[in-house]
Amino acid sequence: MSRRVLHVYSCCDVATPAKISGKKFQEIHNAEIKFTIGMPNEIIPKLTSEHESDIFTCGAAYIMDEVEKNGLIIRENRRVLGYRRSVILTQKNNPKKIKFLTDLTKKDIKIAVATTGSLKGVWDEITSKTGLTEKIQKNITLFADGCGELLGSIVRKKVDAAFGWNTYTVLHTKAIDAVELPKEIQVYRSTLIATTAFTENKEMANKLINFLTSKEGKKIYSKYGWITP
Repeated sequence: MSRRVLHVYSCCDVATPAKISGKKFQEIHNAEIKFTIGMPNEIIPKLTSEHESDIFTCGAAYIMDEVEKNGLIIRENRRVLGYRRSVILTQKNNPKKIKFLTDLTKKDIKIAVATTGSLKGVWDEITSKTGLTEKIQKNITLFADGCGELLGSIVRKKVDAAFGWNTYTVLHTKAIDAVELPKEIQVYRSTLIATTAFTENKEMANKLINFLTSKEGKKIYSKYGWITP
């Protein structure tokens, strides 16, 4: 019996647990999983034009809303894999000794925020709850095109801090640290998955989604920092 090939299109920052879970799935089922990974502004056009994917996964509901609005996924098979919470990312060992959100208003602090991807707008959601938006905005020195550039700006010490997800410190534990935010100002966003509208492997794609949302699949996401109720 030939192996079924499943094509998963994934946004960058949610690919790791999906790939690790996928390896376990391949051990159980006679299937091969191929991943295409990139930023939403790279992946969604591919999703639209290539029609080769079976599954799409991303790190924010607004991204999945966009692909659903354009008829690219099957609404009934849209599922939540887990949630991530916002933190303040810092350089390793936190040399500027950032402890609170108010520390980001200090004159010598340089901040990065993401303008695309799952973190788009998160900094505003956080600071708007505290009335610190304008003071913190004055210290934003880098607008990152997604998580890769955001993390790179911290590692290469271009900035002192950035607004990011708790999962980044698990995935990049040797490169960055994080400062927890008070619960009342934290922002949560879901990580989602769905079968595409043009899949030719609907049955196997649904099996993969069921595996990722099962107790075993959630255990893998939880290991990498996702909150999985």
